[in-house]
Amino acid sequence: MPECRSQRPDVEPGTDVHMAADASIIIRGKLQAGGKALKPIRFLSVDSTSKPWGTIAMLAPGRMAQAWALRFSGGSGFKGGLQEYSAMLSIHDVQAVTIADCLFRITRLLMTWCMQFIQNTLRARQFKNALAERLI
Repeated sequence: MPECRSQRPDVEPGTDVHMAADASIIIRGKLQAGGKALKPIRFLSVDSTSKPWGTIAMLAPGRMAQAWALRFSGGSGFKGGLQEYSAMLSIHDVQAVTIADCLFRITRLLMTWCMQFIQNTLRARQFKNALAERLI
């Protein structure tokens, strides 16, 4: 599974990330992903007939994450070895998270998003065709 270990991965507005079936991305570090209303950052399946992709997971104890104008479609979560991420967006142990103006849709399995053990802000969210969501 790909892991992003850069000091600060930045994702530019208007970026489309096409995820293959069962593909997941683990981010270990500070994240800043700033889409815009007319140029959101989108995480999509490679095509409409493919099986669900896995998760975008943030694991960064003591770090911050900020994301806005994101669109998630077609993800499901990841389970393998000793790791399990039960949603297409999973955030664990990050100290300060702000997620705003995000849309989650067409989740076929598990939950759309999961935040555990963090101080967080989630605003202006939309869920379409989602089976479940969780905030612990």
